[in-house]
Amino acid sequence: MKKLTILLILTLSVYYINAQKNVFLVKNVHVIPMNKEQILKNQNVLIEEGIIKSISTNIPKDISSKAIIINGEGKYLIPGMLDAHAHLPGSQGLNMEFSDYFTMMLANGVTSLRCMRYEPTYLALKDSLTKANAIIPNLYLSSPMIGVGVDEDYYFDYTNARELIPQFKQQGYSHLKYLNGLNPKVHQGLCKIAEEHDLPLVGHLPMYIGLDYAMKAGQRGIEHFHAYVNLAEKTEELDKYITETHEKEIYNCPTIFWYEANYPFLALETLKQQEGFEYLPTSMVDKWEKEYIKYQEEVKKSGKPREKTNKRKIVLERFKDTKAALLVSPGDGDYVIPGFSYLQELKIYKEAGLSPYKILEATSKNAALFYKDNTWGSIEEGKKADLVLLNKNPLEDITNIQYQNITGVFINKHWLDKKYFKKKLKAIQKKNKKK
Repeated sequence: MKKLTILLILTLSVYYINAQKNVFLVKNVHVIPMNKEQILKNQNVLIEEGIIKSISTNIPKDISSKAIIINGEGKYLIPGMLDAHAHLPGSQGLNMEFSDYFTMMLANGVTSLRCMRYEPTYLALKDSLTKANAIIPNLYLSSPMIGVGVDEDYYFDYTNARELIPQFKQQGYSHLKYLNGLNPKVHQGLCKIAEEHDLPLVGHLPMYIGLDYAMKAGQRGIEHFHAYVNLAEKTEELDKYITETHEKEIYNCPTIFWYEANYPFLALETLKQQEGFEYLPTSMVDKWEKEYIKYQEEVKKSGKPREKTNKRKIVLERFKDTKAALLVSPGDGDYVIPGFSYLQELKIYKEAGLSPYKILEATSKNAALFYKDNTWGSIEEGKKADLVLLNKNPLEDITNIQYQNITGVFINKHWLDKKYFKKKLKAIQKKNKKK
């Protein structure tokens, strides 16, 4: 029944949008294409059936009568962004409704989610919502995960990897998630099989194996800066590994804000001042606060000194002048607000000295390259029109990518303007006050 309700809500959302024309013309907009560092000024971007048909200073003939015209004067168009370490609602994620979760992501320009936890129902749910033409971000789902000594409902028997991994690819999963365990030989074998079937293996770095071995094994993505943090003060050695990640096309998703919020390095009041708190269920917020206070008390009782600096920030600073590929996610868990906390991670990248363009690459271009998918990630003719329209230039200040500055979002053939999101978020806020 809960699944049916989710589907019904999202399908009804689509009905209003699909009543409109499916041809859009964004007039006189500044385009940040992300195929190289540049701004194409005063362009007219024609979108048909969710595909970018033309980008030009001229307006295509006879199009004005067919298209919905969107005034882009003084505004900036960027590719839609990917949250590279999302946990969908459910036993593996936050206790909230899917419709609320998806709306909050899209409202903040997050048009794609790399889901880093497996749930048996997610693939069927994605298929159902896609067939219903529901307004949701693009979902890149993890197959059953790799781990030792864990719940078999969520993990697969990797001794049968040669048989199972091709099946995962055929079923529509986008990547393999590695969590823990494995000896070096098994890890290397799994990486090889995953590469053969173009199903990238990503996740936690096997800490005891070490970076040398893991780099050689071919793990495509490393989450949370695993193992790098131990080298935070060994800059020469750290720089060597960062260079190697570029050479071997390894992508890093540090999820630094999660550590800021959950170790925690940030004060409770600071966390509660985040924009977006008003859209969360009261019961969930109360639970977060109790957990925060409990953890602080446990640390105090232990008598162990706490680190005052999140060393992952020090590691991130070493990436700023390199070609090593980063992805972006604030992580998922307590005090990580869907969509809204994405800005917190962008602020951390900015504070680490990364240029706005390098950060933008991490939100979109790198995400598409990770999946070896040339249909999105930049604004070019023939590519998918998953786009974000901003009031301010993010190349001047990356924090211009915040909810308040988003005029609207294109996602899977739909144009969602500010009025749409205000209405949706207001309804979420009203509903969650009762919970």
